[in-house]
Amino acid sequence: METSDFETSDRTPRAPDADSPPPRTPTDDGGGSSCAHATTLLTLNQLKAGELIQRIHADTSQLLGSIQSLLQSDFLLGGGGRRRGGRVPGVVAGHPGLLAARALSQHVAVNLDELVTLCHDSAAEAEQRLQGVAAFFRERERRTRRPRRGADSAASYCYPQKALKRNRASGLVCQSCQTTSTPQWRNGPAGLWTLCNVCGLMYARQVRRSGIVKRRGTSPEGSGESEVPS
Repeated sequence: METSDFETSDRTPRAPDADSPPPRTPTDDGGGSSCAHATTLLTLNQLKAGELIQRIHADTSQLLGSIQSLLQSDFLLGGGGRRRGGRVPGVVAGHPGLLAARALSQHVAVNLDELVTLCHDSAAEAEQRLQGVAAFFRERERRTRRPRRGADSAASYCYPQKALKRNRASGLVCQSCQTTSTPQWRNGPAGLWTLCNVCGLMYARQVRRSGIVKRRGTSPEGSGESEVPS
């Protein structure tokens, strides 16, 4: 049967173009790097656990095959040499199939014990790792709270007068309203920094008013007006 030129051209393999990019290898920056990165994330305990699981799988497969071959054999069914009373001879205990099955079962038990121990060790390491991470975050939080003292000390170094005044102002109480918080402490009749900002301003206003009244009372004009004409 004749084939068209179109079909023959499709069936013949084509050579790769010179400008076409080469296929990606597992070492490229594509999916291979993510696989390699995922492999590096596996810990040593995880690699050991995977190897143990493979061993257990292989041993159990062989053990299953040995047991099936023993079940299919006729020596357990009494073929070829039963004693009187239906007892199986002691030679059967040394059968190669039984010995192989017993060895495989022992290997499986040992690998299972090692796998359980490895899981316990991995859990302990994970707990220690979590404790280390928690301690790291606590230390970082404690360090973030410290710079406040450093800022205060830097401010006191740059502005010693303000720092001295702030240190002296700590523990002061207004003698008028008994407040302990005020933007600025002022002088009062009891001495320096004995009044808060509001009470100090009111006290200063009263002092100014009383001074004005005294000056008016002692002025010459006021005395002349108070004299009685002769």
